[in-house]
Amino acid sequence: NEDKGLRHVKEFGKEWFNNLEKYHEGDKDSFGYTTGIIDLDAMLRPKLIPRGSLVAVGARPKMGKSAFMSLLTNHSAIDLQLNTPVFSMEMSGEQIFERSITTDGK
Repeated sequence: NEDKGLRHVKEFGKEWFNNLEKYHEGDKDSFGYTTGIIDLDAMLRPKLIPRGSLVAVGARPKMGKSAFMSLLTNHSAIDLQLNTPVFSMEMSGEQIFERSITTDGK
C-alpha cells in the first residue's frame, strides 16, 4: 500500500505478515527487490532491497562503484521492468548511458 499520510501501525503489521507468509510459501522476493547479483541477493535475504528504499553506494576511487551501479540499474530496468532513476555526482547523463549499454550485453 503506497498511501501517503498517517497510517496505523497495524496496517504495517498486516503487510509485514502477508509478505512473511508469501516468503514461506516460496515467493522469495516478497519483501524487496533483487539486485541481479546472486551472491549479493543471498546475503541480503530475506529482505533484499526493501521497497521504497534509497540505495547510496560509496567507496574509494577505482573500486567499481559505476560498474556496480550499472549492474543494479540494468537489472532493475530490464529484468524487473521498473522505472529506474540514476544520479551521479561524477558522471554526465551520456557517460551513464554509455556505461549502462556497455555493462550488459543483452
